[in-house]
Amino acid sequence: MRFVAWRGLSGVHRQDVECHSPWTRDAENPRPITISDIEIAELDASVRATIKAEVIVALAFIPRGCEG
Repeated sequence: MRFVAWRGLSGVHRQDVECHSPWTRDAENPRPITISDIEIAELDASVRATIKAEVIVALAFIPRGCEG
């Protein structure tokens, strides 16, 4: 997964999370995922630390179709 749009995220953060995806490669019709509170979300500790380092408190993953 690559960033299509962002505002205020550091290059370090974008590099750390690039190519990570909440969906499997073969997922058909993946649905958007929203996390309203990073503090209570079920996340791996290292993922939570990466997100919190950017002072992110909520986020959304919006699937985008493949081009090509």
